[in-house]
Amino acid sequence: MGKRKRLTSIFIFFLVLQQSIFALLNLTPEEISYIKRREPVRAVSVDGAGPIQYTDSKGEIKGVAVDVLKEIEKRTGLTFTYTLLEKMGQFDSVYSDGTDILFGIPDQYARPNYKLSTPFMYSHTILYLNTDVNAQELKNKRFAATYGSALPEGIREDQAIYFQSREEAIKAVDSGLADFGYGNAYSLAFYTLQHGLRNIYTIPQGKEERAYRILFINDDPLLISIIEKALASFNPYELNNIILEATSQVERIITPSLVIGTYGKEIFTATFFIIGLLIIALVIVLNSHKKLNFQRKKYMAISEVSNEYLFEYSSLHKTLHLSNKFKTLFSTQTTLKAAQNTLISTLASLPIEESEVIELNLPSGKMHTFLLSAIKVSKQRSGTKTWIGKLLDISEEKAKQKHLENLAQKDGLTDLLNASTTRHQIEKRLTQKLPEERDFCILFDLDDFKAVNDSGGHLVGDRVLQTIGEIMLQTQSSTLDILGRVGGDEFCIYLIDVPSYETVISYCTSLLEIVRSRLQEEGVTISLGVVEVQKGETYEELYTRVDNALYTSKANGKNRMEIM
Repeated sequence: MGKRKRLTSIFIFFLVLQQSIFALLNLTPEEISYIKRREPVRAVSVDGAGPIQYTDSKGEIKGVAVDVLKEIEKRTGLTFTYTLLEKMGQFDSVYSDGTDILFGIPDQYARPNYKLSTPFMYSHTILYLNTDVNAQELKNKRFAATYGSALPEGIREDQAIYFQSREEAIKAVDSGLADFGYGNAYSLAFYTLQHGLRNIYTIPQGKEERAYRILFINDDPLLISIIEKALASFNPYELNNIILEATSQVERIITPSLVIGTYGKEIFTATFFIIGLLIIALVIVLNSHKKLNFQRKKYMAISEVSNEYLFEYSSLHKTLHLSNKFKTLFSTQTTLKAAQNTLISTLASLPIEESEVIELNLPSGKMHTFLLSAIKVSKQRSGTKTWIGKLLDISEEKAKQKHLENLAQKDGLTDLLNASTTRHQIEKRLTQKLPEERDFCILFDLDDFKAVNDSGGHLVGDRVLQTIGEIMLQTQSSTLDILGRVGGDEFCIYLIDVPSYETVISYCTSLLEIVRSRLQEEGVTISLGVVEVQKGETYEELYTRVDNALYTSKANGKNRMEIM
């Protein structure tokens, strides 16, 4: 019996957890039912596009796009099957063989008239060239193109040599089979490190920013809606962590040429002059040093193509070592010193491994937001503590998030708060209001507004509602007051901590007159219901009272106020 109870408890826990996830994503009952009965989603892409998607040495499908889909699996309950095609030319068949989605698809590879998801990753275009090629003399040089991608502007068809994947194109330029190409910064850094490419140099370009998305082959509204909701639930930190984790998993492929080029002297010496354990120990030390050096170069390469700034801080010596990119960002002594002080004080309060959001001034005078991530390493004998970490500039993501939050709270026509946000803010205020503070709630609507719509049309009606919104914002007595549109032509004003009863009377009288004057041509007036907020009442009780006051006001002649 005890074992059965434990199994029942575990089942109930996972059921509650799943329902909580569904609630966070705001999934509809229809979408939840769809997930439960849905067979695995067939997801297809092309191989050789690391770190976005690729097959590793063990035959496992990996990459940023795969990790994003696996996270969507966790958040929604959907399941995916993954297939990577060897050649771009095989893409034509997936549009008719039952495949549901293409993942990790940049815009330039997407077919027209197919639904694309919100981007989950962006990358800038980089020009890469063979070291024997002059970047100023590319007119008749051989261009490394990939099948399925349009040629960039200025590249002729007779210049192009086509390859099946981005990996093959990059390796072709390194080997001299092609002279130059364009690619995303992540793939270039990934394959340069993986294959130990030495004959390539890069030049950043001002060309298009590449956005990577999911392409929906079938017009399945429920699947599209569920995946879009899951993508919208990612915050910028989660996406950045997925990208950083995927781009750092580079498997260096050991080839004969790489071994000879890197360890030629050691191999020659070991072959002819093996003199025992001393030489063996020396080789081990050299190999360890090279591996550590490779790890350092790998992370530095990734840092240079991203918006990350590396640092190391020693508490014993009070020294802070910054990457060159860090020093370039804070190019003045004043901003650099301020950034160092903020960094050191923040690190002092961080746990062993944690992240913190900080704001730093740039030389331009602008305040930027950074995500500070650091790991604290302690030496037991000396007690030395060293922090190794990075700053990630998330200013743009924070600004976009703030803008979206504002849009979600506003009424699109009047620029006032929408009904749900108005209620939420009033409910919040009711819990915070002190007994000695006097708050008033005003509810009003437009008298005979239906006649305005009937005679002038909805455009005139919308213009009247916009004017009401402008009047409310212009006559706002305090920035703390809550102004919202709670219905079609119904508006709410919640006045916070009003000095006196007479102040409310004066405000309402002025509002009546301004509306009558501004909308005299349309013949629009308003009727107001006004109540003083009582101690301990709920939003529903407050709304019922002020709605009754409004009803009384309209019943007694309109274009007036009723205070109850």
